Amino acid sequence: MKNSNFRNSETDRRLANVIRIGTVAEADYQKARVRVAFGTAVSDWLPWITFRAGGDHTWWAPEVGEQVVVLSPSGETSGGVVLGAMFSTNHPAPADRPTIHRTTYEDGAILEYDRENHILHAYIPGFEQREIDKDMSVQVHRDVFWNIDRDAFTNIDSNRTDTIGGNVSVDVGGDVQRTVGGKVVLDVQGEVIINSATRVTLSAPQLVFDGPITHGNSTHGGGAEFYGEIIHREGNFIQKDGDTVSQGVSLQHHVHPNIEEPVGGAS
Repeated sequence: MKNSNFRNSETDRRLANVIRIGTVAEADYQKARVRVAFGTAVSDWLPWITFRAGGDHTWWAPEVGEQVVVLSPSGETSGGVVLGAMFSTNHPAPADRPTIHRTTYEDGAILEYDRENHILHAYIPGFEQREIDKDMSVQVHRDVFWNIDRDAFTNIDSNRTDTIGGNVSVDVGGDVQRTVGGKVVLDVQGEVIINSATRVTLSAPQLVFDGPITHGNSTHGGGAEFYGEIIHREGNFIQKDGDTVSQGVSLQHHVHPNIEEPVGGAS
């Protein structure tokens, strides 16, 4: 009778220990083990369940104070395993809708997908780093908006190619500076317009204009000032209004030897 009572008591004890709820009391992250407190009793060092632990690995360790579930198949907690965590008063649920998948971190970071509204949201309070060994492809079927409160830096060690099927609009509130180690080529099928409220400066040992030049036929009027030698190599030099002077000789008022200048200038 005593043996029967003992066996029944032992069976009840083991069944009660098959699944228990406790709180992580200690953690050894080097060995991937934790000890779980059940009231005043504390378990041996137990492993915890992870998603993958073979060729692929995942790591998300439980922390001290986290409420967890312990499974002990034999009813002995010394051979148990920590299944996962449970929400508690100290650590409540971070969402209240079944259509949200959200992970919140102690430093304030949030990774969330809202299935109902089709929104993927990530908030990083610190630094974000992405490292990709090979090609990266991003395909967006709608608009893309970048809102950067501070500086933005792009470092490309090799070539860059941008293909844009529509218009490009860039609104810059400050200065724009580009440093190019090689040649700059702009192949434009339409018109190129540069508007400046003050002036446009082109500085180079040589400026080459391949095509006719029209000057002073718009908002800012005409007039020009040249320093240095001007060489006209081919074609006619036409002056419509005013006088033309070359090497100190006036075209309208110059005088040939033994010929008097007509009164009122050349006719």
